[in-house]
Amino acid sequence: MYFKPTIYRVVFYFALINIFSRDNGSMAVSLTFDTSEVSSSSISSDVVPDQAGTFMLGGETSREDGGQAGTFVLGGGTSREVDGNPSPDEIVKLFLADFDRRADQEFPGLMEKQWTYYTNLTEENRQIKVEAKIRITEFDSESRRTAQTYYHTYPSHQISYDVRRELEAIASTSGLPTYVDEVTQELEDVKSRMEQRYHTAKVCRKKGRRARKECLRLDPDLKRVMGESRDDDELLWAWQGWRNETGAPNRDDFQRFVELSNTVAQQSGFDDHGDYQRRQYDTPHLEQTMSDLLTNLQPLYDNLHAFIRRRLYDIHGPEVIDLNGPIPSHLLGGMWSHSWSNLFDVAKPYETDDDDPTEFLQEQNYDIRRLYETAEEFYTSMGYEELPESFWENSVFGQPQDGRNVSCEPTSWDFHNQTDFRITTCSSEVTIDELSKAHNILGHTQYQNSYSHQPTAFREPASPALYEAIADLTSSEVFSPSYLRQLGLSLDERNDDKIQLNGLMRTALDSLALLPYANAVDQWRWGVFNGSIQPDRYNSEWWDLRSEYEGIEPGVERTDADFDPGAEFNIVSDSSYAKHFLGQIMKFQFLKSLCEAAGHTGPIQDCNLYGNRVAGQLITTAMQLGKTRSWTEIFYILTQQYNLDTSPLLEYFQPLNEFLERENRRNGDSTGWAQSARRPDQTPGRPKPSPAGSRT
Repeated sequence: MYFKPTIYRVVFYFALINIFSRDNGSMAVSLTFDTSEVSSSSISSDVVPDQAGTFMLGGETSREDGGQAGTFVLGGGTSREVDGNPSPDEIVKLFLADFDRRADQEFPGLMEKQWTYYTNLTEENRQIKVEAKIRITEFDSESRRTAQTYYHTYPSHQISYDVRRELEAIASTSGLPTYVDEVTQELEDVKSRMEQRYHTAKVCRKKGRRARKECLRLDPDLKRVMGESRDDDELLWAWQGWRNETGAPNRDDFQRFVELSNTVAQQSGFDDHGDYQRRQYDTPHLEQTMSDLLTNLQPLYDNLHAFIRRRLYDIHGPEVIDLNGPIPSHLLGGMWSHSWSNLFDVAKPYETDDDDPTEFLQEQNYDIRRLYETAEEFYTSMGYEELPESFWENSVFGQPQDGRNVSCEPTSWDFHNQTDFRITTCSSEVTIDELSKAHNILGHTQYQNSYSHQPTAFREPASPALYEAIADLTSSEVFSPSYLRQLGLSLDERNDDKIQLNGLMRTALDSLALLPYANAVDQWRWGVFNGSIQPDRYNSEWWDLRSEYEGIEPGVERTDADFDPGAEFNIVSDSSYAKHFLGQIMKFQFLKSLCEAAGHTGPIQDCNLYGNRVAGQLITTAMQLGKTRSWTEIFYILTQQYNLDTSPLLEYFQPLNEFLERENRRNGDSTGWAQSARRPDQTPGRPKPSPAGSRT
């Protein structure tokens, strides 16, 4: 439940019918019926019917006298005929059916307008998208108010479990505002402006005195610089330039976004917007849960951190890298340091004589679409359904060549019409890492397709974390020796242990590096929303948390005049990172349980799900449930457990951890980091970071 209950005493008496009317409520839900067959207790003990009674459940009443059959009046000017004496269950089912009908009319249009905007980032398309989003918010708000009225009117024993759960799902609709007003309209506009800056920003430079100015977009240009360059100056130029073009310009809008989103959240019954975000996970004490899980993983992360720090020291030297300090974030292979996967060439444990998987893919003339076709073949080998042909016709693979600005965040799109699914990706790189990402993106699409037969309120995962965990389940499989052979690589079995360890390193650079980042980002975000982090400390607190949890620092001195969080997509798009954090923990629990269910008896990292129909059946069964069951129930289906557990993740990475410990000992390196010298100065009187920020 994501809304706070209010107890309604409903008196169905015509003289008092306006008890549920609201001046600004436009969704009328009433029932006019023949009273000759109705007892005073047929729906509620408080029913006192008139000669022709009208059951008012929100909004303005309507009344039809003298009819033998009644009319069930819903929002949007619609009505349904009702014969006889409907039960509460039947009344609610009529509302749910009408909600589905109207949602099927509204949602595809919204998705089409969003698609148009994100694949052609013009101001005109942005305005159209904002207007469409407000229209959907109005529809959801009306539906939510009416569903809440039903929910509090009828006791649970009068409505079947599935009907009540569907009603609850609408009543709690993602914490949407109860009413659309100037605040919610401005909120959508502010958020859209921040995203627009992010998607269209360019960083410019001149190479040489007479050279023309060169302007680089984030994708693919700046991402390529951050991923491939090992030149400290060039990396710092790209890192700082991106933050100057996106972070600082977004500062004022972000501050306004915080004010508006808190207002909307409080109107909907939450303490603040961070409270609303945490409720989506249906996990009591979410912050403490994340902290406890991260503590269990800290030794493994610290070993990886020390190993990477040494490898970067060997490249950049003591002028750039302090072997006892945080790592400058611009050196970690990406713009935001949430994934270190581009450092694999630096971190690779072993060189082998076998074919390089990226080189093999390129020699076989793979393109970006073929990577996704290969990913789909993995899923169909497990018994998943093939995606419709329209998916391949309508998806965007690679950067458009007609000069359009597009959103380059890899995204899975569900048009909410049960047939239209798409993806967008700007990447044109053919690498083994891109193949892994293709498995992840298609995993989301497969999940969407699996629950598309459900009623509208159930066409989403039971938890955002569950969505990420199941979608990412196969992404690490592409690095295993058995799957590389499946692709066609000729591998010497004598090198399997080395190839496997290289694969574990690839996975750790992406999955393991993400965990403290995700925790730090959401700790900062929730502190901003609850007011413990004030605007004049936005950047200081950001780097305090990044240093404390991740052991990284900015490569150049930053001040509170900067706004580095505003250069991160998940901040400006208001997407919580807790789903990625929890999803990674769940993912390895799922992998262990599914492999055991399929009869695998060896180490978890040796298990390959390719062609595994037993595992595929378990996963598809879980996905098809959508939101019809709680995330803990679905989690139990896949694991026979109810609790999150880091043990499978630690077991999976055990061979890598042993390697890291040996290498760190051999190099004489200790784990941990001292406080950064490049973060904004500590405000006098502010507590220093906890001991976790200076781990030894």
